[in-house]
Amino acid sequence: MTQHTGAPIFDADQHMYETADALTKYLPEKYSRAVQFANPDPNAVKAAASASAWSGH
Repeated sequence: MTQHTGAPIFDADQHMYETADALTKYLPEKYSRAVQFANPDPNAVKAAASASAWSGH
């Protein structure tokens, strides 16, 4: 049974919300290009990383 607790619901998908540098702040220099940022929406930050970027291939 679902009960309302009075707390606002903001995301039911359990996404992780991190700061823009969370994926890159502590990366070694050799991985500096592993995460690339794309910004199709000025109000959102999107990051993408390929598997080959992490494996060094």
